[in-house]
Amino acid sequence: METASELGYYRELIADVARRLWLRSNPDRTNAPTGFKAAFDLRMTEVKKGSSRPQLYLHRPDSVDEDDFNEWCVFYAKARDLVTHTIDTVSAHEILPTDFPPESVRHLRQMGRTLDDADRITVGRPKFQGRKASLTKSVRQTIKKIDAAIADNAEYTATGVIYAFDGSNRSFRVRVAEGTSTTCFIQRGRDDLLRTVKEYCAPDGITAPDVSVSGYIAADSEVSRQNLNDVYSIKIVYPLKAKQLQSKIEMLESLKDGWGGPSSKAPKKETLRFVASLFSDLTLARDDVNIASEHGGNLIIEWVRGDVEYTAVVDEHSMYLCADNTTTDELLEKDMKLNRSALEKLVQEGGWVD
Repeated sequence: METASELGYYRELIADVARRLWLRSNPDRTNAPTGFKAAFDLRMTEVKKGSSRPQLYLHRPDSVDEDDFNEWCVFYAKARDLVTHTIDTVSAHEILPTDFPPESVRHLRQMGRTLDDADRITVGRPKFQGRKASLTKSVRQTIKKIDAAIADNAEYTATGVIYAFDGSNRSFRVRVAEGTSTTCFIQRGRDDLLRTVKEYCAPDGITAPDVSVSGYIAADSEVSRQNLNDVYSIKIVYPLKAKQLQSKIEMLESLKDGWGGPSSKAPKKETLRFVASLFSDLTLARDDVNIASEHGGNLIIEWVRGDVEYTAVVDEHSMYLCADNTTTDELLEKDMKLNRSALEKLVQEGGWVD
C-alpha cells in the first residue's frame, strides 16, 4: 500500500471527526476555532522494518497557543478512538456506531484506497495495549454500502411545536400542522439537544415556542410519512412570549363596542397595529408583558421588573408612560404623543426618551 497516501486519508478523517465532536460539545458555535484543523499536524517520524509500521507524532504549530492545543488534543484523541471503534463495528456488525458523525463517512470511505486483497491497515491508540481495529478491503466495501445508503438520505427541517418527548428512545414529536406531526430521533451524543427538547416541549401539547428541527429523511419518500432521523439542530423561530402576545392581540381585535358594558369601546385598529408592531421588542424584554383593553378603547401594557411596576397606556394618537418603584415610592410619569422609540426604550431598558 502507499503508506504516505493512507496517512493523509487518516489525518483528514481524524481532523473531520474531531471538528464535528468539538461542535457537538459547543452547540452555540457554528464553526470550530480558527486553526483547529491545521493544528492537527500529524507527522510520520519513523517507518519500522517489515510491514509498514509508521511512528506518528502530533506536532504543535508555533502559531497555536499551548492551552488551546491541549484542549483540542482531547478532541483529536476522542476522534481517533471513535474512528477505531467505527472500523471495528463496521467489520463486526456491518453498521455504523450511532455516535459516528454521518457527515464524516465520505472521509472514512477514503481510508484503504490503496489496499490490495491481502492488505490490511491497523489503526488505534499508539500503545500496544490500546484499542486497535483492522481495515481490510472487505471492510471498505461495507463502508461504501453504508455511504451509499446515507447518500440516499436528504436533509430536512420541520417547523412546529414539540410534544410527546420520550427520553428513553431519544425521540419526540413535532406538530407541523393541524392534525399532522413528525416523529424525530436525536443524534447519539447530542445530550444538549435532549435538554433543549425538555425545555421547549409543550406540557399540554400546545403551549410552547415554534421551533425548526433539522435532521435526515429518506430522499425518495413522502416527508409527511417519514421519521426525521439524526436530528442535529433545534432552533426557536417564534418565541412562546410572542405567540402569547399574538393570541392576546387577536382576542382584542375581536372586541366590539359594548364588550364591557354599554359605554365600553373596542380598541382602534390603528392602536392594535402599533402595539402588534412592537412584538420584536416586547418579546425581547426580560419580563412577561401583559396587554389588555380599557373600557375607553385604550390599550394598557403592563410588566414588572424588580421593584418597579411599569405601565404604558396607548391610543391612536398619544400614550401615557409610568414607572412606579414599590420600594422607594418613586413615581415617574409622562404624557406624550405616540412615540415608538420611547415605548421601546421603556420596555427594553426601563428608561425614558426625552
